[in-house]
Amino acid sequence: MSRLREIWEILINKVDKISLEEFRSSYGEEALEMAISPNPYFSIKENYLRVNNWPKRFTNFESGKKDDELVEILIDYLKNGYRSKNIQIIEEIKSNLSIDDTRIYKTLGRKGYLKYNELPFFFIEEPVSVNLEEDNYERVDLTNLYSFSVDDDETIEVDDAISIDGNKIYIHVADVSSSLKISKNLHLLERVISLYLPEKNFYFLPSDVIEKLSLHNGIKNSLTLLLEFDENYKLKNYKFLRAKIKLKDRFNYKTFEKILLIEPFKKLLSISRKFQLMRLNNGGYSYVLPLKKFKIEENGVKYELIDLNSKSYFVVSELMILYNYIASKLLKKNDFPAVYRNYEEKTSPNLNENDPLYYYKIMNAFKSTILSSSPKPHCILGLDVYAQFTSPLRRVYDIINQEHLHRLLDNLQPIYSNEKIEEFIRIAVRVEKRKKFIQRNRLDFWTYVYIKENYKDKIIKGFVCRVNDKWSELFFPEFLITEKVYYKGLDIGKKVNCLVKDVDPFGGKMDIFIVK
Repeated sequence: MSRLREIWEILINKVDKISLEEFRSSYGEEALEMAISPNPYFSIKENYLRVNNWPKRFTNFESGKKDDELVEILIDYLKNGYRSKNIQIIEEIKSNLSIDDTRIYKTLGRKGYLKYNELPFFFIEEPVSVNLEEDNYERVDLTNLYSFSVDDDETIEVDDAISIDGNKIYIHVADVSSSLKISKNLHLLERVISLYLPEKNFYFLPSDVIEKLSLHNGIKNSLTLLLEFDENYKLKNYKFLRAKIKLKDRFNYKTFEKILLIEPFKKLLSISRKFQLMRLNNGGYSYVLPLKKFKIEENGVKYELIDLNSKSYFVVSELMILYNYIASKLLKKNDFPAVYRNYEEKTSPNLNENDPLYYYKIMNAFKSTILSSSPKPHCILGLDVYAQFTSPLRRVYDIINQEHLHRLLDNLQPIYSNEKIEEFIRIAVRVEKRKKFIQRNRLDFWTYVYIKENYKDKIIKGFVCRVNDKWSELFFPEFLITEKVYYKGLDIGKKVNCLVKDVDPFGGKMDIFIVK
């Protein structure tokens, strides 16, 4: 322990400040020299030293006391993270008060010291490099097929594409694992997935790697599932192909919605419906939450709640689930470990699309799937096994699974044992949970910013979703958020009009009053 800290610990519970003369007299000239130099324990103020009780100062600041010096220290930390010159002070505050970075961020934001679109360091991901190998596989040339992708307009990670050739359907997935091996890029486990925030996208892979392996722009390598159907859209045969493809078209979802009305695209809808019906008959569920989308402009925030129940989203989703199911079933049959997604608990939520609490019930009805190296049923999907393969540009698990699919196609043993995959899962899940928390945080944050800009002192519509003897909780389906009001005696499902009095985006809440 340093001499200066020893002195600080003696003084911290005795005095708030001490004169320079008294300090010199008590502890010596050398200690005084250290105390007046930059350090986390003492601050010089004219002819005295302030004994810094940083946890107390932070608590006082939260309670409303002005502290410009502390604000400067906290902002520097939010910008620079653990490279901050004041990291000792921050660690003192966090350890003594048992708080996390989010509380520091929210406190500064609520007090007006941060801009809405100013991301703290713990929301920001640094670029990484990866080691790529040459692809040595012999590939089937499918560049003559009419291949197309369906994505949002701004998508750069084109993982998948589709081709139709008579009674054959080809589902192409970017063959990332033929060039990128997780065993040689273990740092990617700490990135796990792409993170899409309203302010900025943080991609799982570097942009140059995405450009090289993504299915758009030129001839690209794919791990393609060839599906052959009879005239009733019953699956007759399937085969995985290492292929080369070239996209002829890139559709957005709105355009593809219209294209699905004509042949040969129309058959994709019939195939998707048949597969979904099989899942539902096996006890699976069909539900999807709308997607929040924000556009942040200088003059305000634009917000859209996108309905994903369209035919275009449905077809793409079902075809990707079908690819994942067939691939995972193949791995399971051959006793290959993989990152399987298991959901054994059979739930029976009462879901009705006409229920104003429909989205609320979906948000609260299902737990998270369990990742495991051993396959078990996925009861929500209504499938006996499930793993993901179709987003290898966006998700580390898909690359691991794709590697094992290649090994199986080559009649080789798995490269990763069950124990190694469990180790991968432990590392990746921890980071994935944090990223999903960040994503929810930012979506909620911008939701409240939008409400503040457009609905302050106006009426919004909510529905009672929970009650007790003191308060009622209201669900706002237009924004997919809930808020408590201290108002009792309301019935579940009752529609209420609420006046928005104030909104706190950083705190993720608003002050509302029920208007009769």
